[in-house]
Amino acid sequence: MLLAAHQDVIRYFSNCIDETKELLNRTKEVMLAKGMFIRSLYIPTPNKVDFVHKQSFMAGWFGERRPLTTFEITNLFTNYQRNCLAKATFIGFSQVAEHKEVIQFMLRGKDLASQHIKRFASILQASDLPASEAWDAMVTYSTSPVFSDKLMMFHISTLLNRGVGFY
Repeated sequence: MLLAAHQDVIRYFSNCIDETKELLNRTKEVMLAKGMFIRSLYIPTPNKVDFVHKQSFMAGWFGERRPLTTFEITNLFTNYQRNCLAKATFIGFSQVAEHKEVIQFMLRGKDLASQHIKRFASILQASDLPASEAWDAMVTYSTSPVFSDKLMMFHISTLLNRGVGFY
């Protein structure tokens, strides 16, 4: 939108953004009504401001353990949620895929997502922060293919490419 000079193009993209926001809000309302919305972590407000006094602050993962920053908590929790969604997607797609190679790929993806989920959850729990419930239970037992293997692989590869950027 920033590069657009024509008002009709600007109006079009503004309308797209407004419709997307409305869809997001309606989706959230439906998920809340059905009890499917997974809430974000509650991060308690600190009692005092704490400044970094040592250069070793960044070495916290390798040396002395320090409390997680809010930014680190947010990234861990968001990556936890993304992996929960990916795992549920892998499970669903593995149930309906037709080709053996695609099924094996989806099952391998499910296993990798499970490993990441456990790792993120353990880091959060070590800081006395809860890891929310996973979405595995929301996957149905359907085996009727709704999408082609090619479309499922495209969807998964897009999710994986985006996911790598968030790490």
